[in-house]
This record gives sequence, structure tokens and C-alpha cells, in this order.
Amino acid sequence: MRPGDRAPAPSGAPGTAPELELRFDMGAEDAAVWERVAPAHRKRARLALVAGLFAGFLVLQALSGKLETVPGLHTLPAAICILLLPPLLVWGVQRWDRRRRAEAQVGGPQARIETRVEVWPDRVIEHRADRAAPRVLGARSLRDLRETGRHVLLIFGRDEAVILPARAFAGDQARAEFVARWRGRLR
Repeated sequence: MRPGDRAPAPSGAPGTAPELELRFDMGAEDAAVWERVAPAHRKRARLALVAGLFAGFLVLQALSGKLETVPGLHTLPAAICILLLPPLLVWGVQRWDRRRRAEAQVGGPQARIETRVEVWPDRVIEHRADRAAPRVLGARSLRDLRETGRHVLLIFGRDEAVILPARAFAGDQARAEFVARWRGRLR
């Protein structure tokens, strides 16, 4: 929570109830959504792809004199393949790394973590079965809201996100209302 955010009320206090309570099982496919859009990973991924393209140019330059002697390799399609090979390798390694990080977040490729998210007017509380204490995130620290076809991401601060799968909502209408309400809280 940020300075200035109210402390959470005790969860059993009389007369207090969250606006919305969502229950779902979190899997590696859900965690992978955040791994794809996390700012630190996206910046590093773009830089790695540019470096891969540069490496492709270097490989093409190094082989330019040798390609003339090999039949069939001194063509435009061959040059494009050689140029794109390093970035494609980088992209493959990035996909593998993203999947590995997502699986580590939930404990394995087939693991499912029972998750309950309480949405209050001024905070979001995420309870996960694999954590001893709930994670409390103040609404004032909400930085971004991203919506994919199957997930809603509430992004707090620099690198914290609450991942809400579409299956956790009562329906498309409930999800749309939730997104609209929380988009209004963005500053």
C-alpha cells in the first residue's frame, strides 16, 4: 500500500463486505499473461530481438563472400533466412523463459492455486493458498488496467499485478462493469 492509503478493515468486522469477491484456480496459463505484459520483461524482450536482428546482419555480412560459392545460398530468400535466424532463436528462448517463469509462479505446469480476490472501494486483497498472508494493494497505487480476451490485469506500482481470469466473473456483463469501474479509478 502507498502512504496515505487507508489501512484495511479487519475482514470479519461487522457491516463490512467487499464490493466483489472472485474465486478461481490460478494456473500457469494465467500467470503467463502477466509475464507477457510486464514492463521490465517487455523492454528486455524488445532489446533482445533488436540484438538478434543485428546478429543476423553480422552473420549475413560474415557469410557474404562464402555464399557465392555454395549453389542455392546466394539468393534473396537464403539471405532473408540467414538474417532472421538469430531473432527467431531469441524469440523461441523468450517464449520458453516466459513459460518457465509463469510455471514457477504457480508451482509447476499443471499446478492450480486456489485464489480469492476481494475487491473493496479503496483496495484489492488477493488471498492465495500458496501464500501465508494476503497481498493488499491500495486503489491509489493502481497504475494501469489491461484487458485481454480471457483476463483482466490490475497493475499496481511498477511490477505488481492482480490477474483476474474472465472465468472468475459471473459473465461478460459483470466483467465489463468491473473494468469500467476500475478504469475510472486510474489517474
